[in-house]
Amino acid sequence: MIKIILKILSFLPLRFNHLLGSFIGWCLWFFNTDVKKISEKNIQQCLNNLDILKQSLIETGKTLFETANIWFEPYHRNLKRIKTTGAEVLDKNKAIIILLPHLGCWEIVGNYLSNQKKITCLYKQLKNKKANQQLVEARESRGYILAPANKLGVIKLQKAILNKEWIGILPDQNPGENNGIKVNFFGKKALTMSLLVKLVRKNNVQVVSTWAERLGRGKGYLIHFKEVNVQANTNKLEDDCLLMNQIIENMILQKPEQYQWSYNRFKY
Repeated sequence: MIKIILKILSFLPLRFNHLLGSFIGWCLWFFNTDVKKISEKNIQQCLNNLDILKQSLIETGKTLFETANIWFEPYHRNLKRIKTTGAEVLDKNKAIIILLPHLGCWEIVGNYLSNQKKITCLYKQLKNKKANQQLVEARESRGYILAPANKLGVIKLQKAILNKEWIGILPDQNPGENNGIKVNFFGKKALTMSLLVKLVRKNNVQVVSTWAERLGRGKGYLIHFKEVNVQANTNKLEDDCLLMNQIIENMILQKPEQYQWSYNRFKY
């Protein structure tokens, strides 16, 4: 049913879907939903400023509805909506790890990068098998390869690096007790994925921070690329993960209302 709805919505202009998403976001704020409560706690904890709360929920609504255009509209239309800054750091002749937090429109980034070079992206499998299959089909139809967040997926990522391909990792969600390390995120301890920095340590590979800024009035997206260093001078895994979190923090502060504050990172 969700797939059918998204396909129908994909016939609508992006600007109209953003308007629909804005309405849903306003409803999330007005009716004091769980999404609002979690977002409020996260924003208060991390930024100590609730001025962006309502707008962040509106951006959450836009994220839901723009997925229809990104997954099911003709591929070339999505590419026409994309502008870039800093793309010169992307070297097609060597492996790159794309550090991609849940900021702005992360779904559109795969569309762009897969049009540049073969890329494999780590993803968390959904518990519902049918929904997971639809997710994989929709994303891989955009040209990039998915690797599940398990041992087989890690092997897939490592193989891609050895083949001088690109890989994408969204490192700002809870990885599970056995797959992360607790370090500060906006001043509070949060279980943090260590996979990205481990791959960097093992392969000495370039890391590029990436996020797609959602432009107003349905005008598309501006993808920001910047080469970053996630290795501290201490040679400690904990310090590397902390440095990675600080990089993510700086990215978020560029457009904090477009971050996914609705995710329960701190497990309230």
